[in-house]
Amino acid sequence: MQRPTAVALLGAAVLLVLTGCAGGDADADPRSTLDYYLGAAWGGDLGTPEQREQLQRESERRDQLVAQCMTAAGFDYVAPGAVGDAGAPAAAAAAYEPDSRDWVRQYGYGIVTSPGQADAVSPTGQAVDPNEDYVAGLDDERRAQYYAALYGGGEGEGAAGGCHDWAQQELEGDNPLTSGEHAELIEAVNGFYADLQTVPELVELNAQWAACMTGSGYAGFSVQRDAETSIAEAVAEYYGRQTAWEPDDPQLAVLADEEAALALADLDCREETDFRAREATVTATWEKTFVAEHREQLEAFKADAEAVG
Repeated sequence: MQRPTAVALLGAAVLLVLTGCAGGDADADPRSTLDYYLGAAWGGDLGTPEQREQLQRESERRDQLVAQCMTAAGFDYVAPGAVGDAGAPAAAAAAYEPDSRDWVRQYGYGIVTSPGQADAVSPTGQAVDPNEDYVAGLDDERRAQYYAALYGGGEGEGAAGGCHDWAQQELEGDNPLTSGEHAELIEAVNGFYADLQTVPELVELNAQWAACMTGSGYAGFSVQRDAETSIAEAVAEYYGRQTAWEPDDPQLAVLADEEAALALADLDCREETDFRAREATVTATWEKTFVAEHREQLEAFKADAEAVG
């Protein structure tokens, strides 16, 4: 199992902001929602089988890029997917249930641990890594260079972010969501979501949620999404300090417990304030106007995203 990278963790948090805000009224015309257009870039409008196939392709391509990068750095490296199902597609496609109390109690926001990770370990509970024997045979200096190349701090194609980050950036380079052709639209979308946070109804809603969180012992959050972002940042900081992947590190267990406790408090306060329904109602109204003003750009974006997918 490969450790998450800071880019992947924070990138996931950003996507959740976009998709989480784009729900709207279930009875509304889907063509009036941003999710209808933006979801095409990451498979949000596909059924489960199609999503799994897309995730499988992306995972395989990422593995190939990492292997290419590590080879260029002078190391033998076998991509996990090359020796069977390493669990990455299953982990990514596993159910995400942030409003289920049982799920949140076990996984929090799904950052430190997630349902699919069970598929990424051997029957003995150890992380599956086809490179384990090779790495064990390296001397200390060479082993440190291996991990630096893989996760960051090395030289060559992987650069400071390591081969994992390089591979992620290469994938994003082919993603319409990050392409220059649609930069003006994406800037407008980002501006829309930033401005949305200043809508009086949502300012009041977030203030009520924040007051509830303070009462639960979690002061300092201004808007609801900040709770999950704080965990993503903490985990990214943790991995940034590591030179090797240690799945049984007690620090990870502590982070997992902190994540679950925070996520449960967040869930309680969302329920107390009827956060999801109220947010969706306000967002749907504002999205309808935005979509009407940018429909031509959104249609072009959706068409390109579907062509790439």
